[in-house]
Amino acid sequence: MPGFAYTDIEETVDVPFRRVLVTGATGLLGRAVYREFQNNSWHILGCGYSRARPRFLRCNLMDEDAVREVIHNFQVIAERRTTTIVISPVAAVCFADGVQCRHCCPLRSYPQPHVIVHCAAERRPDVVERHTEAAMNLNIHASATLAKESATAGTFLIYISTDYVFDGRNPPYGENDAPNPLNLYGKSKLEGEREVLRHNPGAAVLRVPVLYGEVERVDESAVTVLWDRVQESCESSTVDHCQQRFPTYVNDVARLCRLMAERRLQDSSLRGIFHYSGKEQMTKYEMACAIADAFNLPSSHLIPLTEQPAGAGAQRPHNSQLECSRLESLGLGVEPTPFKVAVRDSLWPFLYDKRWRQTVFH
Repeated sequence: MPGFAYTDIEETVDVPFRRVLVTGATGLLGRAVYREFQNNSWHILGCGYSRARPRFLRCNLMDEDAVREVIHNFQVIAERRTTTIVISPVAAVCFADGVQCRHCCPLRSYPQPHVIVHCAAERRPDVVERHTEAAMNLNIHASATLAKESATAGTFLIYISTDYVFDGRNPPYGENDAPNPLNLYGKSKLEGEREVLRHNPGAAVLRVPVLYGEVERVDESAVTVLWDRVQESCESSTVDHCQQRFPTYVNDVARLCRLMAERRLQDSSLRGIFHYSGKEQMTKYEMACAIADAFNLPSSHLIPLTEQPAGAGAQRPHNSQLECSRLESLGLGVEPTPFKVAVRDSLWPFLYDKRWRQTVFH
């Protein structure tokens, strides 16, 4: 029968020592997190949706049943690496987009993930302003569902949040400072934090600033998108020189997530809110000049814009610098990769074809 498969698989299921589920595994941060855990001998399952590829599970995080099935059937789904059919040792099981059909057989509990790293989010502030309902569903409601199910499964959840929960008027900000987001994106992530910690008090919230790294398109990051302006040196280009940013390399964040996960396997007291950030303070203009310098390209065509133009989109905090001493006090400090080194590694593939590149995930 189409969509069904039968098997005589034995009841015994091999249980890898360390198991992790990564949501948003096809995104900028998710790809780095997936690689980091995979390269360090974790048994891993990555979920995506609009950009899901054969090696990842296509899962709609707004579907509570889908989330429940992925967590509770983690072992079988991870071994099959398929989005259409997963074979159960109990009976014939039909999976449509990773969701078990309850008419086929009852839910069976398989080894569940030790850790979930929740990277999936709508992280573009201007998009959140235009498509608020969809963004709120992903950033808040899907996060609440993951928190509920991870708590039921006894799984450690790392929720990726943002420095935009602060208004930027009194930096640097510690984990205990009062949030006051200026835009809907920051508000959605703050509410997501609250939902996560309400439903799973043992979870961790990891706030990070603007991210960059190996991109599929240069416009995938607010940092690497500056590459076009740097290369197009025949025309003058104004670049923001107001907002203070702390660009942070996704490979560093991914390493931190793994270290937090490994520490949590040994110490259940690791929970609550944490901050991590790159150390180099830059405006977008200064980032663009640093990118040019990293590639020995001219920057004289770049013009600093010292006032925000009217109608510039969602309001951003002027300086939402994060104070990161809590992680350092726990021995979990990850030294940030120097900006010029990391941005060179991220952008060199675009020297000749700067609009698109294929990664190992295609």
